[in-house]
Amino acid sequence: MVYRGEGKPDVLVPVQMAFLGFQKTINDASLGLIEKYLDQHQWKAGDYKVAIQACNDATTTAAFTDPAKCAQLAAAYASNLSVVSVIGYDSSACLQTVAPTLNQAPGGGLAIVSTEATYVCFVAKSPSACKPDEPAKYYPNGKQNLFMALPPDNYTAAAFAQLAKDKGYKKLYVLSHNQAYGIGLASLAASAAKQAGISVVRQESWDPKAASYRALMEQVKASGADALVVAGFPSDNAAQLMKDRAAVLGHGFPALMASPLLDKSFLDAMGPAGDGSFVLLETTPPDQLKGDSKTFFDEYSKEAKVDTAALGAYPTFAVATIQLTSQAIAESNGTRAGVLEAFPKIKVQDSVYGAPTGFTPTGALTPPPPAGYYAIDGGRLKFGGQVEYPAQLANDAL
Repeated sequence: MVYRGEGKPDVLVPVQMAFLGFQKTINDASLGLIEKYLDQHQWKAGDYKVAIQACNDATTTAAFTDPAKCAQLAAAYASNLSVVSVIGYDSSACLQTVAPTLNQAPGGGLAIVSTEATYVCFVAKSPSACKPDEPAKYYPNGKQNLFMALPPDNYTAAAFAQLAKDKGYKKLYVLSHNQAYGIGLASLAASAAKQAGISVVRQESWDPKAASYRALMEQVKASGADALVVAGFPSDNAAQLMKDRAAVLGHGFPALMASPLLDKSFLDAMGPAGDGSFVLLETTPPDQLKGDSKTFFDEYSKEAKVDTAALGAYPTFAVATIQLTSQAIAESNGTRAGVLEAFPKIKVQDSVYGAPTGFTPTGALTPPPPAGYYAIDGGRLKFGGQVEYPAQLANDAL
C-alpha cells in the first residue's frame, strides 16, 4: 500500500495492471503518474484520505494479464470494504471475467474505472461486435459499475475509418488477433469503414503461433486492398506479421494499427518494416497536450527520467482515471455504495483531456477527446496529428 498523506487513509483504491511483460514500462509510468497526482493533492479526495495499492495481474508464464489472477484479485477487493473503487485493467478479457463479481460485491457493488480496456460491449449493445447478452451479463445487480476513462472501441473504429478516408484509402483488409478486444475492434472498424463509404474486402484473425504470415499477405495482395487495419497485441507475434507485410506488399504499404502496438519492443523488432504505417491512439499523447497538463507530464518525465511521449496515450488515460476517481470519492459519503452512486454524476472541470469530462449513464467517457496518431518513418515515430471522433459514425458502427 502507498500513502504519503497525514494520518491514516480512509479509503483504498487498488491500481490493477500488468507489471510484467510488454506492458511493464507503460504501467510503471502510469502508476508513477497516479502517485504524482495524489502527491499534488496531499493524497486526499475532498475530505477523504486516499491510499492506493499496486496489484499485478500478470504472470511470468503469460507475460500479460492472467484471467485466473484477475479473478483472485477481484475476490480480495470484494471482501475488503475499505476498497471503494478499482482502477486500471489492461485487458478486456480480464474485465469480462471479473465484472460480474465486482458488480455484486458486498456494499452495493464496487466501481471499476478502466484505464486501458476499451471493449465496447461493456457500455453499449452492438449486433456486429457483441453477444446478445452483452452488456447486461456484466451487471447482474442491474447497476452500472464499470466506467471507461477513455473512448470505447466504436469511437476508435470511427477514427480508423476517418483516418483511412483522410489518407485516401478505398479498400481495407481488416486483421485482428483472436481475443475479444481485437475481434470486437476489427468488427467495428469494418462496420465504420463501410458507413464511411470505404470497401472492406475481408476481415479475419491471424494465428499468433504461426511461423510466417507470407501466405496471408499474398491473400491481401490478391484482394486488391490498399491498406490494412491491424488490431492486436505485440505478444501476438505482431512484429513478424508486419515484417511479412513489408516483404510481400512492400515497406510503404499502409497499415493502420491499434494503440497496443505502440510498444517499444514491438517497434524495435519490426524496425524499418513498419515504414508507411500509422498507430492510432484513443487520445492525444502527453507531449502534444497543452497548458497545465503538458507541464504535469514534463515534470514527471524529468523526475522519473521517463519519456512519457514514447508511451503513447496510456499516461494520459492514467491521469484521467485518478482525476475521475478522486472526483467521485470527493462527491461521495466515503462508502463503497456512495462512491459508485457518485460516478455517473461527476464532471471533472480541469480534466487532463482539456475539457470538462464525465461519464454517460452507461459508463462511457463524455465527451470523448480527439484521437491522435503516429506515423512510422525510417523506423521512428512521428506525431501525425489529431483525428476528431465522428460521433455519428461511432454510433453507426455499433
